[in-house]
Amino acid sequence: MASTETDLAVRETPVNEAGRELISTGYALLAACRCGKLKAVQDLLVRGADINVQDPRGKSALVYAAMSGHTEVVSLLVEHGANLEVTSADGWTPLVFAVSHGYTNVVDILLKAGANIDFQLSNGCTVLHIACDYGYLAITELLLKKGARVDTPNKKKWRPLMIAAQHGHTNVMNILLKAGANVDSQDSYGWTTLHWASFWGQLSIAELLLVNGADVDIPHVDGSTPLMVAANSNHEHIVGILLTSGANIDTQSPNGSTALNIASSKGNISIVKLLVESGASVDLPDNEGWTPLMSSVRNGHTIVVEILLEAGANVDVKLQGGTTPLLYASWHGYLPIVESLITHGAKINHFSSEGLSPLISAALQGHAAVATTLLASGASPDLTNGEGWTSLMRAAERGHRGVVKELVRRGADVDFKRPNGSTALNIACEHGQLDAVVELVNRGASIELADKEGYTPLITAAQLGYSDIVQFLVNRGVNMNARLPNGGTALITAAWYKRLAVVRILVDNGADISICGDFQNWSPLTVAYFSGYLELVHLIYMQTLENENVSQPSPPAAPIVVASCNSIATKSRNGDTALRIACERRDLKVIKTLLRDTYNDLNLPGGYGGFTPLMTASEDCNPDVVAILLEAGANINLKNGDGFTALSIAAYRGHLPVVEILLDKGASVDMVTTECWTPLLLAASNGHANVVDILLKGGANINFQNGDGHSALSIAANLGHLAVVEMLLHKGASVDMLDTAGWTPLMVAAFNDHENVVDILLKAGATVDAQHPNGTTALYIASENGHLSVVEMLLEKGASVDMADKKDNSPLVAAAWHGHANVVDTFLKARVSIDNGVTDQNKRNTPLIRAAGKGHVGVVALLVKEGANINAQSLHGSSALLVASEYGFLDTVTFLLEHGASIDAVDKDGDNALLLAAHSGLDGVVKTLIEKGLSVDFTNNEGKSALLNAAMEGHVGVVLVLLHAGANIDQRGPNGTTALLGACKNGHLEAVKLLVKNGAATDLQDDEGRDCIATARVHNHDDVVNFLSTHR
Repeated sequence: MASTETDLAVRETPVNEAGRELISTGYALLAACRCGKLKAVQDLLVRGADINVQDPRGKSALVYAAMSGHTEVVSLLVEHGANLEVTSADGWTPLVFAVSHGYTNVVDILLKAGANIDFQLSNGCTVLHIACDYGYLAITELLLKKGARVDTPNKKKWRPLMIAAQHGHTNVMNILLKAGANVDSQDSYGWTTLHWASFWGQLSIAELLLVNGADVDIPHVDGSTPLMVAANSNHEHIVGILLTSGANIDTQSPNGSTALNIASSKGNISIVKLLVESGASVDLPDNEGWTPLMSSVRNGHTIVVEILLEAGANVDVKLQGGTTPLLYASWHGYLPIVESLITHGAKINHFSSEGLSPLISAALQGHAAVATTLLASGASPDLTNGEGWTSLMRAAERGHRGVVKELVRRGADVDFKRPNGSTALNIACEHGQLDAVVELVNRGASIELADKEGYTPLITAAQLGYSDIVQFLVNRGVNMNARLPNGGTALITAAWYKRLAVVRILVDNGADISICGDFQNWSPLTVAYFSGYLELVHLIYMQTLENENVSQPSPPAAPIVVASCNSIATKSRNGDTALRIACERRDLKVIKTLLRDTYNDLNLPGGYGGFTPLMTASEDCNPDVVAILLEAGANINLKNGDGFTALSIAAYRGHLPVVEILLDKGASVDMVTTECWTPLLLAASNGHANVVDILLKGGANINFQNGDGHSALSIAANLGHLAVVEMLLHKGASVDMLDTAGWTPLMVAAFNDHENVVDILLKAGATVDAQHPNGTTALYIASENGHLSVVEMLLEKGASVDMADKKDNSPLVAAAWHGHANVVDTFLKARVSIDNGVTDQNKRNTPLIRAAGKGHVGVVALLVKEGANINAQSLHGSSALLVASEYGFLDTVTFLLEHGASIDAVDKDGDNALLLAAHSGLDGVVKTLIEKGLSVDFTNNEGKSALLNAAMEGHVGVVLVLLHAGANIDQRGPNGTTALLGACKNGHLEAVKLLVKNGAATDLQDDEGRDCIATARVHNHDDVVNFLSTHR
C-alpha cells in the first residue's frame, strides 16, 4: 500500500529536531484520528505524540476519532489513557461529539471507559438531551441503560422528553416514558410536554402523553391550560382529544379567560363550534368583563358572533362602563355584526356611562351605513345623553356629512339645543366642519340661533378663524352685525383674535365698522390695535377713512350685560393698550386718531414692561411721537412698575434727541428707579457719553450714589467706558469715592483689566494705594487676577508692593497663589523680596508655599530659580513639599524633591508628606514619596501612620500601595487602633476587604476592648459586620 502524506511526514521528521517533532507528531495524531488511520495513530503514540493534544478549536485526538465514528481508534486512545473529559472550545466532550453524530458503538466504548454520562453543556443539556433532539433511538436506549438521568433539565428547564416531543420522535418518547420520565415536568415558563404538543398541533404526541397519564388541565405560568393553548393555536383535533380526555372546558386563567373566550377572540370558527357543542359556557366573562361574544365582536368575527348568539349568548352583556356588543360594533362600523345583533334582539337605545349609544357611536365615527341600519331598526335620532348631546350634534362635530344627511332625513331636529344653547350648526362652526355646516343649512338649520352666551354660528366661526364657514354664512345672508351680550360683533371678535381673513370677508361684505362693543366699548379699529396685528389695523383703518359715519359710532344695544365666562370681556389679555402699540409702530396718523378718542388714556401703561405710550416712544427713539404725546398732555415724569421714567429709558438706550426733548419739556433729571438708578447712572452704564454730557448740563448730580454706593464714575470704570470716564472726570466727578463694598473706581477698573481707564484715573489723581476694607489695593487686585499690563502701570505709578491684605498676603503672594507666572516674574524683576509678605506674626503666606499648594509648578520653578527658600515653613510648619503632597500635585512634588526640598520635613502635628498624601487619598504621590525613601511606618504626634490615615478615610488605592511597600498591617495608632479597626469604625467596606485579604488580624482589640466586628457594629456599619462575620 502506498504511504499517505501523513505517514511520509512522520517518517521524514528528523530525529535531531525534537521540538519540531513533538509539534509535528501532535498535529499528525489529530489528522490520523480524524481519518481513522489506526496504524499511523499507533506509530505516533509510540513516538511520543501527546495523546491529549488539541487544535486551536480545542478538539483532541479522541474528539476527532469519536466524531468521525472510528471505533478502533477510539478504543486505542482510551486504552492509552486519553482524557475522556477534555472539552473543545465550545465545551463539548468526546462523548457529546459521539452522541451528536449518532455513533452508538463509540458511545458505548466511552461509557465503558468511564465517560461522564451526565455531563452538561453550558446550556445545561446532557448527552441524553442531544440524543433525543436527533431522535437516536439506540443511543437513547444505551444511555438510559447506562444510568443517564431521564429528567435532567437544561437551563430552560427542558427535559429530554420535551425535546423528543418537539421534534416528533414518538419512539424515543416511548423509551423515556418507560424509563420513568415525568410526563408533567414543566419548563421555565411552566409549559409541560402536553402544552408544547398542543401548541404545535402534534396529535400523535398528545395521544401518547395522554395515554401515559399527562395532566390534561395543568396550567403554565400565565395560567393557560393545554386546552387554551390548542384553542389559541387553532388546532381542532388537539382540542377534540383533550376534551375527550377530560379537560375542564370552562377552566379560567388568572385573567379570567376560557378556551372559548380565546378561540372567539382569535376567530377560530371550528374550535368555537366544537367548544360550544361540547358544552362550554357562552357567557363566562374574563376579569375585565369580556365574554366570548364581546371578544368576537371586538375583533370583527361575524361568523363567530352568529355561532355564539345561536348558542344563547347574552346579546346585551355589558362591560364595566356599560358598553354592549351593539355599541362596540356600531363604534367600529361592523355592519354585518350590527345587523346580526339587532336580529337577535339587542337593545338599540342603550347608553354607556360615557354617554354613548349605538347611534351616537356610529355618528361620532362617521359610519353612515350603520347609522342607517340603527335608525331603520328604531333608534331615536333625537335621544340625548346626560350632557345633552344628540347623534346629529356628534356627527356635525366630526364633520360626517353623510351621517348628518341621513339623520336629518330620518327626522332629527336640526335646531335641537344642548343645555348651553348650542345647536348642531353652532357645534359644526365651532369645530370648523364646513361640509356639515353646508348640509345643516341646506336642511333648514337656523343660521341666527345663538347659544346661551350669545354666540351665533357666525360669531363662533369668526372667533376661531374659519373663513370658509364665515364666507358661506355671509353668502346665505347671515346678520353680520348680530351682537354678543357685551356688545361685540363678529367683526370685533375676529379683530380681537387676529383673524385677518375673516375680517377681510366681513369688511368687504359690508359689516358695520362703526359699531362699538366689548367691555371698553371699543370700535373694531381700537380692538385691532389692542391685538397688535398691524395688517389688521390698516385693513380696518383704510375702511374707516372711507366711512362717512365713523365720527358718530353707534352705541351697543341696550342694556349691555357682560357675559360671565366665554365672552371677549373676560378673555386673558396681555395688558397692552392700542395707543401704546400705535406708538411702537410709529404710526402718526393712527396715533392722532386714537388721541381724539375720549376712551384712550394717553398715560395708561401697557405691554409686559408696563410702559406708557410716552415711554414706548422714548425707548424706540421716536422724537416726533414723543413731541405729539407731550403736546397732548402726557405725564413726563410718570414711572412704570420698575420706577423708570421716559427720561430714564431714553438715557439708558442712548437716544440723545429724545433726551433733549424731555429735558427741554421739564423732565426731572435725577428721578430714581426702584433700584435707585438715575438717568445719569443708566447712561453711564451703557457708555452713552453724549447723553451723559447733556444730563450733566441739565443739572444731574454727578456724584449721586445708588443703593450699592455706585456712582456714575465707578459704573463707567467698572464697565470700561473710557469716554464716559473722561467726561465725568472733566466735569469734576470724585475720583476716589467708595461704594458700599469699599471699592474705588481705580479698584474696579483694575479688577476688570481696563488698562486705559486705570491710566486716566491715575492721571486724574486717584489714590494708587487706597485700600479695600479687607486690605487689598488696586495692585493686589490686578496681581490676583493676572492683569499684567495694569500691574506694570501701577508699579510705574509707585504702587506699594509691600501692602498686604488683612490675611497678610502681599501682591506677590496673590499672583503666586493664582498661578500668574508673568506677574510673578514682573515682581521679581522689580526686585520685590522673594519672601515678601512673611511676617513674624503670621508665617503662612510665602509665595512658594502658596504656589505649591495650588500646583502651579511653573510659578514654583520660577521662585526656586530666583532663590526662594525651598524649605521655608509656615507657622503651622507647612512647607512647599508638604502642601503639594497634601493636595496631590505630583508634578510639583517631583520638582521640589528634585531641587532639594527636604523629604523629612514635618509640620507641627508631626505629619510628613507621606501621611498628608495618604490622608488625602493620593496614591500617585504616595508611591513617589515611598520611592524617594520615606518610611511607610512613620507616625505623627498622635501615633497615626500613613496606612491608618488611608484606611480610616477609605482610600483603597493608597492602602494597596502602602501594603505593597511593606507597611505594617497591624501597626497600632491612637487608642490602640489598627488600620482594620479604623476602616471598620468609619464603615469603609472595600478597605476592610482589602486589609482582610492581605492578612490583617481580625481579632485585635482597641484600648476599649472592641475588636473589628464590635467596632463596626457600634458605629452601625451592618455591611462591614456581615462581611467580617463570614471572613474571620
